[in-house]
Amino acid sequence: MLESAAEARNSFHRRTREHAAVLPSTPLPLHASGCGFLVLAASFFNFLSYNEYPLARPEVGLVVLILAVVAGATGILYWASGRWLRMLLDVVLAFAAFDLNFDGTVVVVAAMASAILLNRFLIPMLGFVAAFVLVTEIGAATFKATAIATEPGPSVVSYPSDLPPLVHLILDEHIGIEGLSEAVPEVQESRARLQTFYEDAGFRLFGAAFSQYMHTVNAIPQILNFGAEQAWTPEHLDGARITENAYFDRLRELGYGIHILQSDFLDYCDHPAVETCDEYRATDIGSLAATALPVGDKSVLLVSGFASLSSVLPAIGARAYILAAKVARPLGVDMPVFLLGHRTSTTGALAALDRVIDQLKRARPGKAYFAHILAPHFPYSLDAECGVKDLDGWELRHSLLGSRLNRELAYLEQLECVTKRLGQALEALSRSEAGANAIVVVHGDHGSRITDHDPTVENAGVFSDADMIASFSTLFAVRGAGIESGYDAKALPVARILSSIAASGFRSVEIDLDEKFVPTVILEDRQWKPVRAEPLPASWSLAPHS
Repeated sequence: MLESAAEARNSFHRRTREHAAVLPSTPLPLHASGCGFLVLAASFFNFLSYNEYPLARPEVGLVVLILAVVAGATGILYWASGRWLRMLLDVVLAFAAFDLNFDGTVVVVAAMASAILLNRFLIPMLGFVAAFVLVTEIGAATFKATAIATEPGPSVVSYPSDLPPLVHLILDEHIGIEGLSEAVPEVQESRARLQTFYEDAGFRLFGAAFSQYMHTVNAIPQILNFGAEQAWTPEHLDGARITENAYFDRLRELGYGIHILQSDFLDYCDHPAVETCDEYRATDIGSLAATALPVGDKSVLLVSGFASLSSVLPAIGARAYILAAKVARPLGVDMPVFLLGHRTSTTGALAALDRVIDQLKRARPGKAYFAHILAPHFPYSLDAECGVKDLDGWELRHSLLGSRLNRELAYLEQLECVTKRLGQALEALSRSEAGANAIVVVHGDHGSRITDHDPTVENAGVFSDADMIASFSTLFAVRGAGIESGYDAKALPVARILSSIAASGFRSVEIDLDEKFVPTVILEDRQWKPVRAEPLPASWSLAPHS
């Protein structure tokens, strides 16, 4: 009996060793490739779902094919590698799974912990979780595409008020009239059309208005608090929440209820006067689906947006692009626009402006409609008629190869598109029941920032007067009963203009300046932290425009 038990035990051990000899000690290429593909595909479909991008599109299929090729190549490398390289690839796979779906230091910790604790079970475990996420995302997208919305929209309650509607639009990265100073026919023609648009529409236009900061998270909070210095934190690189808002306090004193349309980069909604708050994504990709862009261009933009989720790929990509551009420049080779890591999608901002137009059709007395639109902010992807250009026609405010003039001309095309949409918004407002005497405020947060060298403290002595003007010159225009239309070319900070007109109840634009007033801005460092004051160039306009 004992011998039989021993023989059975030995037989079991022998069969186990035989099976182990047949099965490889490392996953087959198919196993490793399959897991890598599931992780990438699940993360990509999660990205598409978040951006409300339709799944049944050829560009989506093309990106999925690219992910499959990447996963296949990595799987073959995994199978052919030794122990230490496989361990490294395990960590990289776990890191990718967390990095593409989560933020913060937890990514590295979770990746290392998963690789250590799961050990040989890491690949099947990640594959299982990724497969579950992938099926869930596809199922949710399918259900959403076929569901019929039955929920009614919010009811609108009218309140009697003798206050005219107030429309306040911040057009991000909108340069001022006097900032368009380059003696090039195209620039001067664009300047003339822009000035004519506002003057014909009855605005008081401040051509030499300027922001005191060149980044949104510093500029807008200071403007809305009438020039008061605001606190800064390193988190501002990812956006900000405006908690102190003297301008909204003033609107509340006047009796206005505020309706907000904002991007997810800057939050205005934490104020008791805010009645409704609507939001759009600064990195909106979904709006690209309906454009006439070629499939290849859309797939490039999808890959760019997806890779931007990573905490490391944008930095690696930027350094590789800079190196390639330095090699390509002397050879005369054209480099494509590098979009990895950029926040804004102009098509999404344009769609948000269309929502403003729709809202203004129903403007009501006693209501303030406040919107921050991320346009004409780069990338410069729109032509003057608001058509989306093919990707090789896009420009950024910075370029290692493209000339400054080419960037300015692309910016001005997009600016013309935005101005035309603004004209549609004013037309919608004029046709609304309460829009005849509406107050309208339109301004930028900073300049176009189309520079050769950004005016930061690190670039002191390198940036030019033209760089300063492009960074800080911005639009300011106001229209309302009692406000005289026309053109004012005195150099005035936007915060001072807004403070004055708000104090007057939007009835006056009289602004008193000290005789010793010097137009001054605040230079920031590369982390956008305000550091020190700097006077604007002496060439900046100080006298009324002739």
